[in-house]
Amino acid sequence: MKKKNKIIIGVIIGIALAIVIISLVFPPVMNKLTRGTFGKADKYRQEQMTENDVQLRSDFVKDTAELRKMITGLIYFTLFTDNLSMTIDTCLESYRLQGFDKDPANTQAIGLLKDYSAFLKNSSPTLANTTRMLAAFLLRDTLSSSQDVEKNLKEFANYVNQINQKDSVLMLSLARIDSYLIGNKALQQKQEEIRNLKAIRDQLMIKSTQFLAMTGNKKELGAMLSQAIQSQSVFNGIGALNMSVDKASVSLSSLVVGSRGVVDASSNLNVAFNATSLQNINTLGLVNSKTTLNGGPGQTDAARVNSKSDLNVIIYNKANLQMVYCSADNLKVIYGAEKLNSVLCGTDANMGSIAVVKGKELGVILNANVFCSVLSSKALGSVLSASQLNVILPAKDLAGAATLQYVVGSNAGLQMGFGSNGALQYVIGSSPTVQGFFNSNGSMNGFSNLKDIVLGMQGEH
Repeated sequence: MKKKNKIIIGVIIGIALAIVIISLVFPPVMNKLTRGTFGKADKYRQEQMTENDVQLRSDFVKDTAELRKMITGLIYFTLFTDNLSMTIDTCLESYRLQGFDKDPANTQAIGLLKDYSAFLKNSSPTLANTTRMLAAFLLRDTLSSSQDVEKNLKEFANYVNQINQKDSVLMLSLARIDSYLIGNKALQQKQEEIRNLKAIRDQLMIKSTQFLAMTGNKKELGAMLSQAIQSQSVFNGIGALNMSVDKASVSLSSLVVGSRGVVDASSNLNVAFNATSLQNINTLGLVNSKTTLNGGPGQTDAARVNSKSDLNVIIYNKANLQMVYCSADNLKVIYGAEKLNSVLCGTDANMGSIAVVKGKELGVILNANVFCSVLSSKALGSVLSASQLNVILPAKDLAGAATLQYVVGSNAGLQMGFGSNGALQYVIGSSPTVQGFFNSNGSMNGFSNLKDIVLGMQGEH
């Protein structure tokens, strides 16, 4: 009798799977909350759930608000890694055209970046399938009962660990690129070429900083920012890279001397989509009131800069290709309170804050515009339909606010904050749920919580 029952159950499961696959109502939305396996996520495990699987599934579905934050964070991270990979590829090609590959000293850096880009591309299905599994929990997909949750969570933990082990590639490669730009006197005579290469380098540096912050690699993050600050002082001595395009310029006397504070502060790390949304921002003393997006294109409530703040800010000036590490007070004098306020809120088109530093606190600012490519993502599109994504977040509205996310070089927009994308701000301002993802940093907190869960599981036996 037991054998007969098993056969009947097996037939029922087989029919159900066939119907789902044929109807495409849900692309196998259930891979694993961490299904992180490369290319194996489409196979359902028709095994009896373990007690741990049942408990894990229960833990995830009991708080749908937190689950939605995890999914949103994973969606952002998937889109970001795709963007980072594209930036690396463009960087390699642009530098190759200027002879970067002709110098044997650059061979290692080229190989490392190629391998890293390939790793990100190969990992894209891992992130997408993890997102698919989480979405299945949220959407109550009945096929979720066939998933080996614990196994796949641990596989995702392995993926996260691989990222942290490989992250040193970014700093080593950027150090080599800096040496090439600083030491190539012939290239420095070609104003347009070197400025474009510097812009690409800056975008790779900023995205690498954000990536290190999201993955929680504090040691590499501190070293990356320190290296970037020190290199900028050398770049300022190259004529073609020391052109003031806008009216404001930062005197050397205004700059923070050294970068030790950045390294020290990296041990206490926060990330957000603008400086006013950083965790514990009021205790940092950056502004007197938080910024809220109020539904009008490009509009924000005024957040006044606290003139008594002892905060240092790392600002990027896109027009001047200049990264400035300066106190908020000095920046207020140089640019004016209104200009600085728009920079800190992430709404200025030409300047953005890469990070803020106060004492032992470091906040890194992410690029909110990455969300606009949610419907054009091949990785996400292969596992979730547009309608499914739209249930999780207003994907169609976000896609409608698209900016030139995949442009790299002198014509690219800012890589942090909102970059004066009024359409995106309108979408956020129109949805209280989305405001929670952006203004209260819900999505990144969700991603961080998911990482903590899977890494904590890895230590269990």
